[in-house]
Amino acid sequence: MAITPIFTEADWKKNGMSRLSDAERRANKQKVTEALQDYACADKMICAQLWENPSRTQALKQIKATLVEAAGNYKTNKEFVAHVSKMLIALPAEKNRANNLLATLTLTQIYANAKGYQAFLEFAKKDHSSDGVEFLRVWPNMNRNDLVNTFFRDGAPKLLNLALPMRAPMIKEPRDTSALNQVVKKVGIEVSADTLKRFKSSLAANC
Repeated sequence: MAITPIFTEADWKKNGMSRLSDAERRANKQKVTEALQDYACADKMICAQLWENPSRTQALKQIKATLVEAAGNYKTNKEFVAHVSKMLIALPAEKNRANNLLATLTLTQIYANAKGYQAFLEFAKKDHSSDGVEFLRVWPNMNRNDLVNTFFRDGAPKLLNLALPMRAPMIKEPRDTSALNQVVKKVGIEVSADTLKRFKSSLAANC
C-alpha cells in the first residue's frame, strides 16, 4: 500500500511548487517539502515496523500544518492554493491508508521483533495487562515449576487473570501439557482481542 501520489515529494514539486513564481519559491522555506520527505521516510520504515506508527502520525500532522501555513502565505495565488486545498481534502484518506496498514499488525510480528515486543510490553504495563503479554513471550522456554510460581499460584508476582479452575490443573501438575496448551490458547485470544486491539488504537494516525 504505497503512499498516495499526491503526498509524494515529486508530485509536490510538479503540481505545487511549480505554481509559485520564482520570487515566491525563493521566499518559501520548503517546509512542505521537508514534511513530505519525513513522511516518506516514516512510511518506508513502518511498512516493516508498524509499531512505530506514531512517527508517521507526527509526519501527517506536520504535512497538514505546513500546507495550511503555505496556503495562508500565498493566498493570492489561486492555482497554488487550489492544489494545497486538494491535498488537505485528501489527508483523511491518507490517514485511513496508514491505519488500514496498521490493522494488519499481528502478535506474531510483534513477538518476532525485540523492539516491537518492547513497545507492546511498555504499552501493556500502562494498560495493566502486561502479565498475559509476558506469559506468551516466556512460556515456551521457562521451567514449568518457575512458570507456575510466576503466573499461576495465588499471590504469584505476575498472576494471570484466569479463574482458579483454569489455573488449578497447572498448579497440581506443572508438566500437564494439555492444561498448559489450553491456557496459552485462552491468554493468546484475550491478548489479541483486548491488549493488541487497544495497542493498535493507541498507534492510529489522527490528524
